[in-house]
Amino acid sequence: MKRSEILAPAGNLDILKQVVNAGADAVYFGGDLFGARAFAKNFSIEDAREGIRYAHMHGADAYLTVNTLLKNKEIEQHLYEYLKSYYESGLDAFIVQDMAVFQMIRTYFPEIDVHASTQMTVASSLGAKLLEDLGATRVVTSREMSLAEIKRIKETTNLEIETFVHGALCVCYSGDCLMSSILGGRSGNRGRCAQPCRLPYDVYDENGQIKTGGKYVLSPKDSCGILDLKEMLESGVYSFKIEGRMKSSNYAANVTAIYRRVMDEILEGRDPNKLGEDFYQELLDLGNRNGFTDLYFHKQNGKELMSLTSPSHENTGVDLPEFAEEKISLSAEFMAHVGQPMNLSLKTKEGDLAYVEGPVVEAASKNPADEADVMKRLRKTGGTQYVIEEIAVDLQGDVFLPVKALNQLRRDALEQMSEILDLDTKERTADIPEEKREHQKNHRIDHPNTMVTVSTWEQLEVVSQYEWVDYVGIRHNLYLEKPEMIRAFSKNHPSILMLPDVFRKKAEDRFNMVFEPEDLERFSMFMAASYDGLYYLLSKGVAKDKIQLDHRIYTFSNYALDAFRKQGYQHFTAPYELNQQELRYRENWDSTFIVYSYIPLMVMANCTHKNFEGCDKKLRKLSLEDRYQKRFPVRNDCSICMNTIYNTIPYEVISRPEVKDLGFGSLRLDFTIEDGKEIHRVMKAYEQAMIEGRAVTFPVDATRGHFKRGVE
Repeated sequence: MKRSEILAPAGNLDILKQVVNAGADAVYFGGDLFGARAFAKNFSIEDAREGIRYAHMHGADAYLTVNTLLKNKEIEQHLYEYLKSYYESGLDAFIVQDMAVFQMIRTYFPEIDVHASTQMTVASSLGAKLLEDLGATRVVTSREMSLAEIKRIKETTNLEIETFVHGALCVCYSGDCLMSSILGGRSGNRGRCAQPCRLPYDVYDENGQIKTGGKYVLSPKDSCGILDLKEMLESGVYSFKIEGRMKSSNYAANVTAIYRRVMDEILEGRDPNKLGEDFYQELLDLGNRNGFTDLYFHKQNGKELMSLTSPSHENTGVDLPEFAEEKISLSAEFMAHVGQPMNLSLKTKEGDLAYVEGPVVEAASKNPADEADVMKRLRKTGGTQYVIEEIAVDLQGDVFLPVKALNQLRRDALEQMSEILDLDTKERTADIPEEKREHQKNHRIDHPNTMVTVSTWEQLEVVSQYEWVDYVGIRHNLYLEKPEMIRAFSKNHPSILMLPDVFRKKAEDRFNMVFEPEDLERFSMFMAASYDGLYYLLSKGVAKDKIQLDHRIYTFSNYALDAFRKQGYQHFTAPYELNQQELRYRENWDSTFIVYSYIPLMVMANCTHKNFEGCDKKLRKLSLEDRYQKRFPVRNDCSICMNTIYNTIPYEVISRPEVKDLGFGSLRLDFTIEDGKEIHRVMKAYEQAMIEGRAVTFPVDATRGHFKRGVE
């Protein structure tokens, strides 16, 4: 096994060949469907077959991105045959986000590797361990993870670790961004992000004063780890991923070549720093966004992460040389003895061996074969990817060797070598037939349970006044701040302890300081919003039937629900990005539907308050104003060092009577930034509409989110 892997992007077949020629150990690309770069050219199945074969012939692996969330009809109509076609083409791994896709691959294509995409938001060793237990062979770490956190994955799992080493950074944890989706219908979870993070915003403090320091407050610099490679390798990173499936061939190939050179220095035991420093400027020339950063490898956040004054990706415009295909070196042995079949064997440096025989050799009556002439003819590999560097020729006596026979023997040997090097493509077949699924219809539920989730002490006080609330969801910050008060509250009110949207090592440490075994019984249920948080609950002994999966553990389809149900979970939350018709087709009886919230558009490690006002570890009520003068509230959570951006106005479908026709077992009001008066208005509107069954006009300006439109 290789000690490391330079993993390069391929936006099309030509780029794939270029990055392989430049030294990539593996390539990743998207197909016609289900990739996180829907606007890239991507690969047809014919291009993919040629690309996979080309990669394999040159000793590289090929991975397909299937890292978006899929709807029921897409799975039913396309997914199995789509995966099957790439599987049988010799693909080495699928990169996935959706648990429905994950489960289908493990069920029908068990021999192939599954790589957990960064879209699964694995931000600690906990989620990595959970996915390993489910059958993942590799985890793509969240870009925000430090090398110390990555090292913990290496120490606690047997997974291969893939980490982004170069290219564009998202300001939001990948997989948790709804901003492009909610604002314009182009979902990052569907590969169609419109990049609102690259637009200008004014920062306002809680007094309404504008802050100076740059307008591109959500636009990070590009990542560059060329000077961190050795430390990354020592921390357990195996695959060094270069971002850039939308980039040019010139960019992708030359960045790959630079990382190849520096990695080779490390693997050969030499100091890579001088070479890395020499290449740093060349990388800047190839393209950067107001400079580079490697901040996340070493710290939580900081102003130096952000481009602030410019969102543009710029380069010098200098075209560097293209990379010629590196021929596969072969050694050859040819034998011709009178009365025996002539034979030719070819061997690669790695030991792959091809052997073919030709016609029986006859004695020459005149003009016997000449060794030099035989060698010359056997070296004629023409337009193939091979070069025969060494030849041993054994001629016994005077032998007659027809030119036609020699040429055919050479062609047969080269063809056999190609088959050997491309063996997976030739022999792999999918032999487990797909089983079709019957979908159960939803039935109207007139009296679903009501769940109300709170984030502040004022909200908790107000909500506790309404006796018709079945469950109160208590966010982590209240529990971590005053655990005894929350435990006392839970004695008299059925309560759900909610873990944060992202559960990194800092969150784990904070919970370990507070969590008690008795909490398992004090709380009616627990809510996990990430795979890391989910594994943490399991490790603490929480039974699966007491865990609710929040909306960020996505269940877009009944197939995703099936996967989690098969694992033993019984309580789910519908995602924000399905419309009413799609929700009708989703089996909802064991799910909660959020009917009111300020939708969280982004969850970030980056701290807007720290960047503009400094870190004082206090809650600040900032807002971002866009070019349309709409303001997005931003809240910093210093208990675990996390920021959240909320939508400008709340989302509500309380006023829609057809909600009950969707058959949800419970409905949820999700309070985050509201004050007491706002909560009373929402609670009374909900009481009239959902408890009393009366028509209601919602008391404040609101959006219905994707309830009508949905995402592409």
